[in-house]
Amino acid sequence: MRYRLSGLDRVAQAGIRHLHKLVCYPHLDADANPHSRIVGRTFSKGVLSMPFPVSELIKDRGKPVSVLPDESVLAARELMVAHDFSQLPIVDDDGVPLGMITSDSILAAAGALGVSADILRVSDAKAPRYATHGIEDDLFRMLDDLQAIYAVLIVDDMRKLVGIVTSYDAAEYFRRRAQDMMVIEDIENYMRDCIRAAFLDDHGKWSTVVTKFMEDKRQNLWLKSQSALHDYLVATGVEPSTIRPNLMEEVLTKHIGVERTARSFDGLTFDEYKELFLHQSKWPQLESIFGIKRPALLTLLNNVRDTRNQLAHFRGEISARQSQHLQYCRDLLQDRQSAVLAAFLPVPTTPPPVKNATEQDATKTVEVEEPDDGKSEVGSPREILGPDDSRYARLALRLMKVPRGQDLLELGFQDVETIIDGPLPPYAREHRSWWSDDTSSLAHAREWLDAGWYVSVVDMTRQIVVFARNKEREQAIDQFIIELLELLRSSASFTVMPRPTLVPGRTAVFIAGLPERGLRVARLAAGFARNGQFAVDLSISTGDLEKNQRIYNALAMAKGEIETEVGEVLSWERRESPPVFLVGMYRDGAITDNEEKLADLRRWAVDALIRMHKAMDSRIAEAIKAV
Repeated sequence: MRYRLSGLDRVAQAGIRHLHKLVCYPHLDADANPHSRIVGRTFSKGVLSMPFPVSELIKDRGKPVSVLPDESVLAARELMVAHDFSQLPIVDDDGVPLGMITSDSILAAAGALGVSADILRVSDAKAPRYATHGIEDDLFRMLDDLQAIYAVLIVDDMRKLVGIVTSYDAAEYFRRRAQDMMVIEDIENYMRDCIRAAFLDDHGKWSTVVTKFMEDKRQNLWLKSQSALHDYLVATGVEPSTIRPNLMEEVLTKHIGVERTARSFDGLTFDEYKELFLHQSKWPQLESIFGIKRPALLTLLNNVRDTRNQLAHFRGEISARQSQHLQYCRDLLQDRQSAVLAAFLPVPTTPPPVKNATEQDATKTVEVEEPDDGKSEVGSPREILGPDDSRYARLALRLMKVPRGQDLLELGFQDVETIIDGPLPPYAREHRSWWSDDTSSLAHAREWLDAGWYVSVVDMTRQIVVFARNKEREQAIDQFIIELLELLRSSASFTVMPRPTLVPGRTAVFIAGLPERGLRVARLAAGFARNGQFAVDLSISTGDLEKNQRIYNALAMAKGEIETEVGEVLSWERRESPPVFLVGMYRDGAITDNEEKLADLRRWAVDALIRMHKAMDSRIAEAIKAV
């Protein structure tokens, strides 16, 4: 039992807000709901609603140390020193809490009265605030109080003191749980890595074993849901034939996540990953690597599942033996992972040497160079890093430079550190879960996902991460661009380039060269930019810095007129190397948006391209004459 308020306690109190968010609404993977997920995943039914009693934090503790209001402050201080506390509950003769006395409140009382603290009574030095909670109160409501005060008093049904919980206690309680949950997350990620290695082909396509497995799981859940609804209606005397299928699908999808479409690999549960990991079609190879019989490994993974559900549902503390089993399972999978990957995964293309970002001029923005051969038709708007960008954005830009036809990229952890120009956090070298494609709790994952890549496997032993292209995202972007060009050709009065080749990894296309007549020194482009935006921009690139500057300056002098004609404020940007200058407009939009939003985005892009071309074409022609 810890009462004291050391510097560590104050750090714990400051961190309690984060712990509250982390554990108050965990995304579970309960047996009863195959769509629920572990922390950091989606949970179809929303936030957690079940109560967790405060008694979890005071279980197996002895009677709390307390003082009476008429006792001397000196006696209270001696108790604090003896037990290494910085606060004590104040109770009456029946053990009912009356308040708290703390080291801070003692100093405040003595200072205000101008006397020695040793002559004061406990009632003279009460802390200004205290809170009580019943042993069956919701633990997370108690956390709300711990954000404002250092400790809360726990009382029984007779309002008598039975315990005290400090912010340190709460932080330590959740820290233990978080550590175990991170190990479980590592275990799940190792299984996912092995499944990807075993069942993905060289083009990132799932084998029929996996696609059939996911479809069967979806179909089975759908049929069970239909059957349950049918039986309920029959039991209540309602004719099942009156069911409206479309409405039933909407209701089942909304409330329990049952969809008619096939489930994704990322949407599977721990049990389902376990089934694929131990699938008979691959087990002979895995058994030779693990050296363990399938039933034994199945038992180990079932124990992991049971422990994670116990943690997620706050069914008491897990035992030291359970924690050891988690560590053993994680270490076993990590130790065998290199052999599994070597057995199944194709050898990735070795990346070219990575330049250290410190070799660049720190005063300049970092950008991705596009080939300037006069034939390139594909670009990526706004591939520039600003001072507010995450350092992991450098990794995203590195991934976007991977050439066409290369769908895997292997990087050592040191290579990643070179790219981001700094060390990875220790957690990245200790836990596979740091490399999860989980944007809900890992902001850095958003960078490589937005670039069109995901983490395929991580070899923690060899300190290597393998990124793979997101083919589905790539295909969706290609289709979006094709439809945008078709709409633009039917609406624009200027000549749109012949259908561009859509290069994997790139998210934009050059639409037209400007001016339309004469030497073309600028290219109009459109595409998905970083940070969830869609860009329409004009790049000036003659290959000559001075000419670029003069043309750009001529346009900038007419900035007000151009923006009035375009109808919105433009972004005026410049790159120093290679010599490129940009004028663009941006709108929030991502390829993961629903079809209605994407259709609206296409219409906006077409209108923006037409407005930009109209405003810039003649002005660029005049600027060329002037230079």
